[in-house]
This record gives sequence, C-alpha cells and structure tokens, in this order.
Amino acid sequence: MARNGRCVAIALAAVALAAAGCLSRTEAPAPTMSADDPAAKPTCCANQVAAMSEVFRWTEGGGRPVAGITPEWMYKQGILSRPLVCPAGGTFIYVPTEWGFECSIHGMAPNE
Repeated sequence: MARNGRCVAIALAAVALAAAGCLSRTEAPAPTMSADDPAAKPTCCANQVAAMSEVFRWTEGGGRPVAGITPEWMYKQGILSRPLVCPAGGTFIYVPTEWGFECSIHGMAPNE
C-alpha cells in the first residue's frame, strides 16, 4: 500500500512540475523543411508577420519593445501566443527599430 501511495505522490509531483513549466522543452524544434525548400521562406515570413501583429497589439496596450528582448522572452511573457519558429531551423532576433523579427536564414519578412 505504501508503494502505491509513493507512486501517486510521484505522479502528482510530475504533473505539478509539468504544469509549472519545469519540464517543458527548452531546445529549438527540429527543422521541418530544408533551407533550400521553396516553401521555407514564405512559411518563415508568414510566421514573422503573425508574430509582428501580436507585438503591435502588445504595444497598443502599453508595452514598450526595446533592444535585447528575445522572441523566447516574448513568448514566456505571453506577448506571443506561440513560439516563433523558422521551418528551416533559423533563429530569430527582435529588431525594435523595424518592429519586426529577423531570421538568421531568411532575413526579415518583406513589408508589403
């Protein structure tokens, strides 16, 4: 009986840690496309534009984008509803003077 109680306690602790985010993945997701795939750049740019619109909504509410903040920080703060991902595995920096993101592979999304 004591063994079952310990198993339940361990399971509850694991659920609590997962809920707190302690067991969440911290590494970047595996690329889903090659950098040479013709669909990679449009997909990356679409992801950037979606993230930019969320940053615009955040600034309208009083948020102040500054140099040095990262897309990961924005996601953890709830500014971005999902992590910003390049399908070819690129990494992003936030460029506050452009109000956008720059991918290490595809650059910035065109402002059209």
